[in-house]
Amino acid sequence: MKTLKIIFILIAIHKIAICQIVTPPDYEVISKQLLDTDHSKTIASNKGNNLKSTLNRILVADDRLFFKINISNESALSYDIDFVKFLIKDLKTAKRTVAQERELKPIYSLNTNNLKILSNSRNSFVFAFNKFNLPSNKGLFIEIYEKNAGRNLVMRIKNSGFFNSLISVE
Repeated sequence: MKTLKIIFILIAIHKIAICQIVTPPDYEVISKQLLDTDHSKTIASNKGNNLKSTLNRILVADDRLFFKINISNESALSYDIDFVKFLIKDLKTAKRTVAQERELKPIYSLNTNNLKILSNSRNSFVFAFNKFNLPSNKGLFIEIYEKNAGRNLVMRIKNSGFFNSLISVE
């Protein structure tokens, strides 16, 4: 009988813990709020070939990080995104040393069902990640690759810019 009570107590504890964790529907709510707000402060950007990518905001909710990325295409050709990579890499590497990098996989993304940005238009995307740390000697690199072409965009965020741009959402 004691083991049965212990099992019920464990189940009750786990249900309480599960209720406090942000659920995927909450990811969508937070992501939509992030898409709907306009942010004038740019954390990182890259432009070239009449394309511009910007990282405008990083929200923190329940130890999850939400990144809003804008891409504007001012060229005559549409921009078809093949994939987006998030990497933590060394900022400086000495000669004859191996650069260390770690790829981060998003746990949620919003507005990524249409990865085609038509000519003279723009689109915004939100990516969510479990919390991670960015050591002082490393940077977060966001790489956006185009399908069958070479118009790739890379944004780099240093440690100080990363931590200064975090905004907590209650």
